[in-house]
Amino acid sequence: MGSQRDDGSVVGGRPETRWCAVTGARGFMARHLVAALLRSGEWRVRVTDLAPAIVLGPGENEALLDDALRDGRAVYASVDICNLDQVTKGFEGVDVVFHTAAADPGKNNFKLHYKFIVGNGKNCDDFVYVENVVHGHIYANRTLSTMEGAKKSGGKAYFITNMEPMNMWDFTHMVQEELGYKRPFKIRIPLLIIKPVSYLVEWGYKVLYRYGIYQPQLLTPARVKYTTLNRTFSCNRAIEELGYKPTVPIMDGLKTTVESYIRLKNKVFLTER
Repeated sequence: MGSQRDDGSVVGGRPETRWCAVTGARGFMARHLVAALLRSGEWRVRVTDLAPAIVLGPGENEALLDDALRDGRAVYASVDICNLDQVTKGFEGVDVVFHTAAADPGKNNFKLHYKFIVGNGKNCDDFVYVENVVHGHIYANRTLSTMEGAKKSGGKAYFITNMEPMNMWDFTHMVQEELGYKRPFKIRIPLLIIKPVSYLVEWGYKVLYRYGIYQPQLLTPARVKYTTLNRTFSCNRAIEELGYKPTVPIMDGLKTTVESYIRLKNKVFLTER
């Protein structure tokens, strides 16, 4: 992501509306980013993703994006970021690119995966509410929009979290309780047992691959490794250089997420009926 503008163009006493592009714009975080950019009134947004046409999801038909697509504040472009011609055409005339596209990490069997705790279950993660990630992108753009900020922050990587690290399994339990479920009984599998098993499974599927049988992404050495690691990160650089600070506490974000999930689930259920 980068931006550079030195002319300070002003129209009617306010900065001129400019074009930006968001890659992977139909993804979860990117949808929130697109909405924030449109709400700011500072941007026209080129919404880019792989699909040949945009299809608005439940709750979006009356929302900001639908209005923006109708009045020209947003346009959709089908862009594969691995295709240079499509990227060149899709980004033509934009001042800023917010690159949020990512590869599909694979499907998970949620019920099976969360029945077991791999390792001692004490590892911590740094979770983050989606609006805080959006604010991190906006802070980064503001910094990179100045010559001094571009020199200081251009090309650097920044961690954006809620800065509230907690035990991974405690977090999943909180989600379950917010949804009205009791904490399930967990089966703990020592790392010394599950790690060699994951290598055996991987080896077995390498043999079966010759016969067109692919390895499920649930039990792999990489999954076992990252399930048991402490994954906490320092946001100090983002705080000092971008001015970032979380705006939504983790518990508030969790409650909002669960409420949104229940509301959308009920809306889809009523629509299908």
